[in-house]
Amino acid sequence: MPEAAFTGGADPQRLVQTGPYIYPQITMRNPSQWYNQWSYPGGCPPVPGVSRVTARAGPGMARLTWPSAGIGLHYQIYVAAGSGSFARVRTVSSTSVTLTGLTRRATYQFQVVPVNYYNSAGPGAETSAQIP
Repeated sequence: MPEAAFTGGADPQRLVQTGPYIYPQITMRNPSQWYNQWSYPGGCPPVPGVSRVTARAGPGMARLTWPSAGIGLHYQIYVAAGSGSFARVRTVSSTSVTLTGLTRRATYQFQVVPVNYYNSAGPGAETSAQIP
């Protein structure tokens, strides 16, 4: 700040006032929600995993649902038919997805993988369903 901003020749150190610390101690309310970035080589903790996936099958479709793995995550959806390998079919930001165009009387395996902003993936969860 330029010295001209101070009037009357007052000592600039006396013009600075401080008060009590009013920022709430939110980290003390639930410390398990916070992390020390120095504890992680990349600066962020690992992406949490999806705990479980459920599938409700209907004619030619399956609706997958799962609990949220955390704020700001996206979920990559993988599908495998029969004993084939998984292929990514969609990325969503919600905790459910409806997949259509599935072959009737076929059994599918589904995998949901959480992914953060930096495309780091966490552990996925799998389920299977036979399409009626």
